[in-house]
Amino acid sequence: MKRNVKANLISDLNSMSSSTVGEYDYERRIEAYGRLTVVSFVEMTYEQVHLVIAQSSYDLQSDDLSIRHCASNCISLFVQFLSSKCNSNKVCGGGNDPNGGEVDIDRWGMICESTKTSLSVVWDPEAVTMAVQKLLLPNVRKAMNLASLPVRREWVSLLRNMVLNLPEVPPFGELVALTNTDLEVDFFHNITHIQTHRRIRAMSRFKELCSTGRFSQGTLVRVFEPLFTHSLSEGKGDKDGNLVQSAVETIACIATQLQWDPYYGLLMKLFRMVSSEAGLEKTMIRLLCAVLDSFHFNEGVEGRLEKTIDAHDSCMLEVPHNKDNCSIPDQILKQLKSHILPEFMKLMVSKGNIVNVSVSVAIVKVLQLMPSDTMELELPRVILNIVNRLKSRNHVIRDEARAGLVAVASTLGARYFGFVVEKLEESLRRGFELHVLGFTLNALILKIFSKLKVGEIDYCAGKILGLLLNDIFDEVSEEKEVEKMAGKMKEIKRSGSYESLKLVAEFISFDVHSVTIFQAVRKRLKDTLDAKTKGKIERVLRQLAVGIEQNLSLKQEQLFVFVHGLVEHGVTQEDSEKKLSFPDGRSVTNLPGDGGVEENIPNYYLVTEFALHLLEVHLKRAKLNNEDPSLLALLDPVFTLLQRCIESRHTGVLGLALKCLCHLVSVPLQGIARSGGAFLDRVIAIAQRFERTENPVAQPCFNLLVSLLKHAKCLHVSEDQLRTLLQFPVFISLDKAESNMGLQLLKAIVSRKLLVPELYDIINTVSKLMVTSHVPSIQQYCRQIMLQFLLDYPLGSRRLQQHLDFLVVNLSYVNATGREAVLEMLHAVIVKFPAQAIDEQFETVFLPLVTRLLNDDSNQLRLMIGSILKLLIKRISHRSLQRVLQFCFSWLREDKHHLWRAAGQVLGFMVEVMEAKYLTYLKDTLMLSYRILDHVLEVNGAEKRRIATDIGPVLWQEAYCILTLVEKLMKQFPDVMLEKSNEGLWEILVLLLLHQHAWVRKSSSRLLDMYFVASGASNGIKEAMPMKLNTQQPFLLQPSRLMQIFAILSLQLDSELDEDLASLLEKNLFFSISTLHRFFHGKDKLSWMDVVHEKDSEAQGRAREALDMLKVEDLMLKEFCRLPQMNNFHRVSAIPGNSMKETLDIKYYGLYPIFKTLEKIALKSNDLQMTTVFHLYDGLLIHLGKDGVQPYLCSMLCPLHRTSESTTARTVSAELRTLAEAVLGRIRETVGFEDFVHAYNETRKKTKDIRETRKRAKKLKVLLDPMAHAKRKIKLNAKRQIQKRKKRMDIHLQQR
Repeated sequence: MKRNVKANLISDLNSMSSSTVGEYDYERRIEAYGRLTVVSFVEMTYEQVHLVIAQSSYDLQSDDLSIRHCASNCISLFVQFLSSKCNSNKVCGGGNDPNGGEVDIDRWGMICESTKTSLSVVWDPEAVTMAVQKLLLPNVRKAMNLASLPVRREWVSLLRNMVLNLPEVPPFGELVALTNTDLEVDFFHNITHIQTHRRIRAMSRFKELCSTGRFSQGTLVRVFEPLFTHSLSEGKGDKDGNLVQSAVETIACIATQLQWDPYYGLLMKLFRMVSSEAGLEKTMIRLLCAVLDSFHFNEGVEGRLEKTIDAHDSCMLEVPHNKDNCSIPDQILKQLKSHILPEFMKLMVSKGNIVNVSVSVAIVKVLQLMPSDTMELELPRVILNIVNRLKSRNHVIRDEARAGLVAVASTLGARYFGFVVEKLEESLRRGFELHVLGFTLNALILKIFSKLKVGEIDYCAGKILGLLLNDIFDEVSEEKEVEKMAGKMKEIKRSGSYESLKLVAEFISFDVHSVTIFQAVRKRLKDTLDAKTKGKIERVLRQLAVGIEQNLSLKQEQLFVFVHGLVEHGVTQEDSEKKLSFPDGRSVTNLPGDGGVEENIPNYYLVTEFALHLLEVHLKRAKLNNEDPSLLALLDPVFTLLQRCIESRHTGVLGLALKCLCHLVSVPLQGIARSGGAFLDRVIAIAQRFERTENPVAQPCFNLLVSLLKHAKCLHVSEDQLRTLLQFPVFISLDKAESNMGLQLLKAIVSRKLLVPELYDIINTVSKLMVTSHVPSIQQYCRQIMLQFLLDYPLGSRRLQQHLDFLVVNLSYVNATGREAVLEMLHAVIVKFPAQAIDEQFETVFLPLVTRLLNDDSNQLRLMIGSILKLLIKRISHRSLQRVLQFCFSWLREDKHHLWRAAGQVLGFMVEVMEAKYLTYLKDTLMLSYRILDHVLEVNGAEKRRIATDIGPVLWQEAYCILTLVEKLMKQFPDVMLEKSNEGLWEILVLLLLHQHAWVRKSSSRLLDMYFVASGASNGIKEAMPMKLNTQQPFLLQPSRLMQIFAILSLQLDSELDEDLASLLEKNLFFSISTLHRFFHGKDKLSWMDVVHEKDSEAQGRAREALDMLKVEDLMLKEFCRLPQMNNFHRVSAIPGNSMKETLDIKYYGLYPIFKTLEKIALKSNDLQMTTVFHLYDGLLIHLGKDGVQPYLCSMLCPLHRTSESTTARTVSAELRTLAEAVLGRIRETVGFEDFVHAYNETRKKTKDIRETRKRAKKLKVLLDPMAHAKRKIKLNAKRQIQKRKKRMDIHLQQR
C-alpha cells in the first residue's frame, strides 16, 4: 500500500496537463509537493528518495516561480530530515575535506542494497555524509554552472540551508563562516542579490576568508569559481564595471589558494572560454591576466630583475639577463613553456593581423616567470612581432600594434625601455616609417613616464632626446607641414614630440642632464633665422620649462642659479652692462658646463624668455618663506636683474619680467626699499604707454601696480602719482571697459584708503557699471569697491542716501544680471552696516524688496530676495518688526489677492527668523490662512463638504503661498496640529490634495504627512493595536476621514506624478492604510460602513462617497462575474440578486477595496505608479504581518506576477521587474511557503484564464464577422506599407 502511495506521489510530481500539449499540470504537481513532509523521507527507500530529489532538482530549473519554490521546499525538507538524523546520531565527521567531499561509491552501493525497504534502518553518520555527497553536492555543483540567475539563486539559498543544518558534514563545515544572522552580511543571501552593490560586498567578504586558506580545493573549483564566473556576463546594469572587476579579483583570489593542477586546469578552462564566449573575449583575457598575476609557485625567491642600473651608462640597450628561478619545479616550467605560452601565442595575433593588447601583456607576464635563457630568446621575438606590424599601411593594425607595444613596455618597466626604443629605431628607418617611429615613441613616453621615478631613464635619455629633436626639426617635420601628406596618416597630422620633451625634462635628473638639454637646444638656435624654426624653438623651450618646473629632483637654489645665469647672459648680450654676482661670491656669469659667453648667438632672447618663464611659474607655485635670510639673499640679486629686464626692447622679456616682479614685490626684499619711488615711477611710465589693457605687456604692468599698492607698504604714494593713476585711459572710459584691470587697480587704491576729490566721481561710475555690465567678474569687483568705499570713506547722510536710493531704483532694472548685482550689493550692505543704520533705512529697502518678490519673473532672484528679507528681519529692531507684522496682517485682511502672496511669503520668513517668538501671532495667522484657503475653494466652485475630483487653478499662487506659510508654522509649532480649532483648516487641506496645480498638491501632501507624524500615527503603526470604534480619535484619524483621504490619494496616485509627489504619496498611503487596518484588526466580517458611527450622517456620507470614488461596486461586480459558479450565466441581468448582494457585502470587508484599487492602478503599467505601489506593498508587509496580508494576497500578487513573470515584463523596465521579484520574495517570507505557492498558483491560473478568454473572444469575433476582420487586416497591412516606405525614404535621404 505504501509503495502505491509513493508511486502515486512520484507520478504526480511528473504529471503533465491533459488540455495543453507540453505544459505542466501545475495543480497536481503543487499538490504532490504539498504532501511531502520530513516524515515522508523516513518511509522511503533509497530509490524513491533518489527519484524525488532528482525530480526536485529538475523542477528547480523551471521558469515557473511556484514550481521552483515547491521543488526548493522539497529539498529543504530532505535537508531537515538529514539534520534530524545527524542530531540523533551525533555525526562527528568533521566539517572540512581537502577535496571538497568525494563519494565512496562502494560504500554507498552497500547502503543502497541494504535499504530496499526503508532508509531509516541504517541511517548512520557515514550514510548521512554519503547521502549529502551523492544526492545534494552533485546537484549544487551542476547548478553553479547554470546560466539562469533565478535558478542559481534558489540553489545558493539551499546551499545556505545545508550549511546551517549540516555543519558537521563535509564540506559544509568550512562554509559556516560565510553565514550570518544579519542578512546584510550573509554571503549566500547577497551573492545572487538583485542589487549589484550587495553582490560586490559579498565577494569582498569571500575574498577576506579565502585569503586565509579556509576553503578546500574542490569547493573553490567546483562551487565558487563557476558561481563568480557568471558575474562576468551579468554586469549589464553595472555601468561602471564594478561587478565585473570584483568578480575578476575574487577568481584571482581563488587562484592564489589553488595547487598547481587545479590552477593549471583553471587556466586551460579560461583558454577554452576565450574561444567559446565570443562576446566576453576581452573580459576573459582580463581574467586570464589576473589569474597569471596570482601565480604563487615561486614565493620566497628574490626577483629576477636587477633593481638598480647605472644612471650614466647610456649604452645599456641590450636585454637585461634574468636570474634563474630554481624554486619553480621543472614540471611547472615545462607546462608553462609547452602549453600555456603557446596558447597565448595563438591568441596574440587575431584575425586581420591585429595584435591583441591584453594577450601581449599576458605573454610578457608568462616570460617573466620563465628562466633567463627563455626570456632572452622569446622577448625579442615578441617585441619584433609587434614592431613589424607598425610597418603596415592599415591604420587599424598599426593602432593595435602600438597599443600592444605600449602595454608590453609598461609591463616590462624602465629597465627595458631603452631596449624597446632601440628595436623601434632599428626597424623603422625610411619613408612613412619615420613618422610612425616618432608617433609611437611619443605614445610610449606618454604612457610609461607617468609611472617612473626621476632618474630611471637617465641611461637612455640622450638617445630619446635625439630622436625627439629629429622628429621636430629634420625633414620628417617638413613633411608634416605638407597638407596632402598630412591627410594620409594620422601619424603625419600632428607631432607629439613637444609633449614628450616636457616629460623627458620632468623625469631626468636635473643636475645630470640640464647641461645636455640646454646644449642640444643651443645648437638649434644658430638656425633660427628661419621663422618656422624660430617658432619651433619657442615651443620646445616652453615645453622644457614646464617639464623642468615639475621635476622633483630640481632644488630651489639650483633653479635660481640656473635662471640667473641664463638671464644675465641675455641682458649682458643686449645692453653690455657689467655682470652681477650673488652675495656669497659665487659667479653666475658662465652657464653650467659652458666655457664662456663671448659668442653672440642670434635670437638668444628666446633663452631669456625661457628662463624668465621658468622663474615666473616657480614663483607662482612656490610658497616663499619671507623670514628665510638665505632665500632673501638669493632673491635680492634676482630682483635687481629683473629691474634691468624691464628696460628690454623685446616685448616677451618685458612682459615676463613684469610678471616675475608681481610675485617678488610681496616679499620684503631690500631692493624694493632701495628703489623707492623711482621704481614706481618707472612702472607708471610703462603703463602710460597703453590705452587698452588687452596688450600682453599692459596686463602684467597693471598687475604689478596692483601688487605694489597692496603689498609694498614701504612705498609712499604721493597725490601726484595718485592723480596720474586716476587719469589713465582705463578710468576715463571705465563704463565701456570689457576687462576688470582698471577695477582691480581701483580696488587696490580704495584698500589703501587713498583719497583725492576725483575719486568720488569714479565711484559713481562704478556704481552704474555694477548694474549695466553683463560680465560677472566686473560686477563682483564693482560690488567690492562700492562696499569698501561706503564703509571706509567719509560720507554724509545725504550722499549715503543717494547711494541707497540708487540701489532701490535699480531693483527693477530691465536686465536680470543687473538686478542680481543690486541684490548682492544690498545683501552685503545689510550684513556689513551697523544695526542702527540698517534700522534707520529699513522702510527704504523693505517695501521695494517685497514688490520685487511678487513681480520678478526669475526664480533665482526671488530666492535671493527671500534670503535678503530674512536677513533684514534678523537685523531690524523690535519696533520695526512690529511694523512688518502690521503690514502683513493688513494685507491678509484686504480683498486684494496679490497682497495675499506677499503677506504669506513675508510671514513665512518671519516664522523662520522669530521661531518660538512667533507664538503670539500664531492664532491670528492660522485664522486668516483658513479664510483665504476657504475663499480659494469657493472661487473654484468646490464644496467644502464634498470631494471635488479636480479643483480649478484660480488663485493657485495665493493658495501655494498660504500653504507654505502653514507648513512652516506646523514645523515650528507641531502641537497646534491636533487642536480642535484647526479642524476646519485640515478639512480644506485634504480637499486641496486634488488641486490642478502640482505645487499645491505637493504642499498639501507634505502637510498631511506632518499631521500623521504629529498625531502619533507612526508610533501607532509600530504597535499595531486595534482601535475602538467609539473612542475619540484625532480629526483626520477618524475612520470616515481616513476613507476619504485614501480615496483622494488613490485619485492622486492615478494621475500624473513626479518623483517627489510619488514619495509623499507612498508615505501618506502607508499611514492611512495602516491606521485603517487597526479598526478592522481582530474583527471578523466588518465592512467600511460598520466602522462609521451610525448616528453620524456626515461620516456615513463620507464613507459612501469614498466608496463611490473608488468605484468599488463596479470592481466587485466584475469580480463576482468571474466566480466559478457564474460561468453558466451569460448576462449580468441573469445573476441572482441575493447571491450578488451577499458576494458584494463580503467584498466590502476590511481593506479589500483598498487593495483592489491599488491592484487596478498598478496594472496600468506606468512605471512610477507601479514602483510606488510595490514600495507600498513592501512597507505594509512588515506592519500587517501574515494575518493582515492573507485576505488580500491575491490582489497583491496580481500586478507583481504580471510584472515579473508574465509576457508584459518585456514592456517594463529592468529596475521595476527587479523590484517586483524582491517584493515577491519578501511576501513569501512573510506569509510562508504553502500560502504563498497556493495564492501565486491561483493568480497565475486567473491570469491565464483571462488571457485565454480574450483569445477565444477574438477568434469568435473573426468567425462571426470575417469581413470586418479582413478589412482590419487590410488596413493594418496598408499602414505597415506606409511605414516601410517612409523608412526607406529616410534612409535614402540620409545616404544623400
